[in-house]
Amino acid sequence: GGPLDQPPVRAGDHMNSPLNSCVPNFITAGIHVTSVARKVVKQGQNSLNNSLTYDSQEKLIVTVYLPPLSGYVFGPAYTRRETPGPNCSLQIENLNQDDSGTYTVTKDGPSVHGRGNLSLLPKPNMSLVQLFRENMDLVHLKCDTTVKFANISWLQNGKPLRSCSRIQLSNNKQTLTIQPVLRRDAGAYQCHISNLFSARRSDTTIISNLPKPNVIVKPTNFLMEFQPVWLYCNTTIIQEVSWFKDNILLGKGYDFTDFNRSLHVASVSPDNTGQYWCQVSNGITVVKSYPVFLSVIYGPGEPIISPPTQRYYNEHTKVLLTCKADSFPQPRYVWFHNGKKIDTGPKLFLEDFVEDKTGSYICQAGNDLLQKKRNSSSLEIYLEKSDETYSH
Repeated sequence: GGPLDQPPVRAGDHMNSPLNSCVPNFITAGIHVTSVARKVVKQGQNSLNNSLTYDSQEKLIVTVYLPPLSGYVFGPAYTRRETPGPNCSLQIENLNQDDSGTYTVTKDGPSVHGRGNLSLLPKPNMSLVQLFRENMDLVHLKCDTTVKFANISWLQNGKPLRSCSRIQLSNNKQTLTIQPVLRRDAGAYQCHISNLFSARRSDTTIISNLPKPNVIVKPTNFLMEFQPVWLYCNTTIIQEVSWFKDNILLGKGYDFTDFNRSLHVASVSPDNTGQYWCQVSNGITVVKSYPVFLSVIYGPGEPIISPPTQRYYNEHTKVLLTCKADSFPQPRYVWFHNGKKIDTGPKLFLEDFVEDKTGSYICQAGNDLLQKKRNSSSLEIYLEKSDETYSH
């Protein structure tokens, strides 16, 4: 007879298989026998091709007495887990890897002998090869096993995983590829190997589709100079959170709290203006947030008039003066000549420099948001008479 299509036996389960034909054609779990049994011997693994040694007392498990006699006697290989059962079956409790091997059964006197294999699978390992960002990249899972002819299947959250155009199996189903990874692919993954006698599952590997974090700014993205600000990286990840400003990793000099998810600046300055984002990692995936821009409102600084050194200009010369003050937003400029307002804007152009344009020039810079104004130093310019001179 041949083995029936029955659920596989796992390590730690019970095996209850008839070892003879006391009941004809009742053969399970891959044990092939054709005679009435008297003795059961385990020969060990890799012994199928060896000659059977029925009187191997050292590996004798049990001797069963058949009618009209009854009872049984255990042999040296008895481990207290074997129990003869009805219909000449043998039950082995709490199967483990050492139970793998070839089992033989024989009857005293002239008869045909039987033998069978009990092969328990080793626990497979599963390795995570690669995982990246949701809906963009792929993940490889590999089921590492030394068994050549086992059936391999995959489980997600304990349920069979079905393949589709995004989910492919290769390398005799040992490699699982998901491309691209979607949010619904998150979960606990295991590979499952089985043969006629046993089945084993790998440990669980978690695939976590790490959502993109976002940065929350309080009180606002537009800050007055010397005002405090808090930036929060909105994520549940605490393993690794980093902050960047203008592509530079932030470290010393910044106040990080809440597993680095909170960044606090007690008093902002113009140097704090820039683009910020946080980056999070769960040890597998690295994801960075969308950037936020902080603008620090300040100024104006002292206005500077250029050119600052030239004081004498020839008559009928074209004169150009410029004014610059450090401020955000850009300041509003007002020009004064001898205390009288004459123009606005960062540049003052004197088309035809004559005597009545000599004197004191002042540039005033104003920050309308802060309601602040600041004057430059006075620039005194004088006339140097000449007929044909052109100066800038």
